[in-house]
This record gives sequence, C-alpha cells and structure tokens, in this order.
Amino acid sequence: MSLDKNKREIESALSVLVGENFRYISRAGNMITLGFGEDIMHIRYNGEAAVLARFAVHIQASWRITINESISLGSYDFYIPKEGVSYEEFQKDENFGFGISLFDEKSKNLNEYLLSVPVRVDDIVANNFGDLHILLENDTSVEVFINCSEPGESWRFFETGTDERHFVVFDEDEN
Repeated sequence: MSLDKNKREIESALSVLVGENFRYISRAGNMITLGFGEDIMHIRYNGEAAVLARFAVHIQASWRITINESISLGSYDFYIPKEGVSYEEFQKDENFGFGISLFDEKSKNLNEYLLSVPVRVDDIVANNFGDLHILLENDTSVEVFINCSEPGESWRFFETGTDERHFVVFDEDEN
C-alpha cells in the first residue's frame, strides 16, 4: 500500500471483521498474530495441517490489547522474562524468548479468556498514519501504532488459505 492510502481504505478493507469473533493471539518471533472468525483447515508451507481462524492480522508495529481500560498485553512484553525466569537466562535464549517471555504467559491467559467469553468485533477505526483500533465487545480492544517514519510493513490483514492479495500497511513496493 502506498503512503497515500487513507483511513477509509483501511476501515473498508477490515470491515469484514465486524461481527466476527476475536479467536486467538499467537506469535511468530516478535510479530503478534491475531485470529478472527470461524475455524478453517489450512495446510502450512511445510505440509502440516492446522486449524486457523478465517481472518488474520499480523502486526510488526507497536500494539496493545486492553480489557476494561487496562493494558492486558503489549508489544514490549516480548522482551520481558515471565515470572520465574531470570533476565540472564532470558538474554541467553536463542529462541527469541519463545515460551519464557511475559507475552507467552499473558497471551495464554488471554486465549483462555477468549475461549470462555466470546468477544466480537464491534467496529474498526483507523487514521491516515495507518494506526488501527479494533473495538471489541466486553470493553476489549486492540490498538496498533505505527512507530516508524519510513515506509515499510507495519501490519497486514488477510483471509487465511486464499490467494487474495494481503492488505499491507504500509508497503513501499505496492502500487
């Protein structure tokens, strides 16, 4: 997406999420992945079958998830060791803190919450910078903040398992 894409285009592209359930939170390294919508069977690049949500948002910019006006999970949580893990042990980890970060501990709790309390998307709000605010039921929200002055991918939205082009904010190579 070029830098002249605006609020209306982002909100239009993500409008299909309105009414869909926020299903799960996951990670790929230090990128958060969010799943929305019903389960679909997906064959991964390595041939493994996986059950994923129909829609995905992958975020590489700063973000936070709030519940009841309190930050439940934030992008910096990738870089903090979970309780019981020393900072030295965390720094030596060769797996990007996977499994031993505060993110892993808190995302597990949030995923349990999402399983027990269905949380649907109420609205999508964006701005011309590419910031994204996903307003959800039960006083829950996902906020994404573009934190770089140079063009490049900050987040993307796509329908899992399709060949449809991904909606990328902001990709300097896209026309």
